[in-house]
This record gives sequence, C-alpha cells and structure tokens, in this order.
Amino acid sequence: MDIFELSFSNKELQRREEALRERVASITNKRKSEYFRELEEKIKDPDTYVALCYSLGFGFHHLYLSHFLLFFLDLVASLIFWFQFLSLLMGDSYSIFGFLIFSYNISDFILSLIFGGKIVWNHNLKTSDEILKRFISEDL
Repeated sequence: MDIFELSFSNKELQRREEALRERVASITNKRKSEYFRELEEKIKDPDTYVALCYSLGFGFHHLYLSHFLLFFLDLVASLIFWFQFLSLLMGDSYSIFGFLIFSYNISDFILSLIFGGKIVWNHNLKTSDEILKRFISEDL
C-alpha cells in the first residue's frame, strides 16, 4: 500500500474511470471483447483484499495486488511480532522494537481495512489503463 493511493478522492477515481471508459469506447468491438476478456482475468476484488487483511498480519493482501516489497515487509514484521509475542508469553520481556513492529502491523491493518476499496479501485484502474494502452499501441 502506498500513501499516494490513499490521497485519491473518490471523485478523482471516478473521473479517471470515466476517462478510461471513453477511451475504451473508441476501440473496435473485436478489440473491446479482447480487452474485457484480459481485464476480467487481471481485475482484483476489494472483498478478497479486505478478507486477506485478516490473515494475522502476514501481508497477503499486498501479495494479492502484486506489491511484493510490501508483502515481504509485512511478512518479516509479522514474524518478528509473533516471535516477540510468544517470548512474552514464556516470560521474557517485551522490547520497544516489538512495540514498533506491532504499531506498524496495526496501522497497516487498519489503513488496509478502511481504504481497501479505494486501494483496489486504484489498482484496477491502473491495470485497466495499462491493458488499454497496450491494445491501443498494438493497433497503431
């Protein structure tokens, strides 16, 4: 997840979606059906994204959108947190580092839940635009 993705207003995303629809309307019907077939394979579901947020903080929601660096960061942070938590249960002390990791995981979790729809919408618009640009460039 990128803070930039959170800065988009719904109106901005709607404007981008409408501009994309107008560009799609300009291609031939045959190319349209090919475009929509490819888009259907690559489009992501916001409900799946949000459901993956509940996976104990391991970052599978980032993997779902192919954000591999964020997935790796979440995975490492989650493993550190859970090892810290288990050591706390065994009587060891809890470090400030563990608290910072916990804070990161909680903030990522909350932001992904609250803005999940907008994050996936933005991702789908980017994907749609990339596919459409490729289709248009192939036609030239």
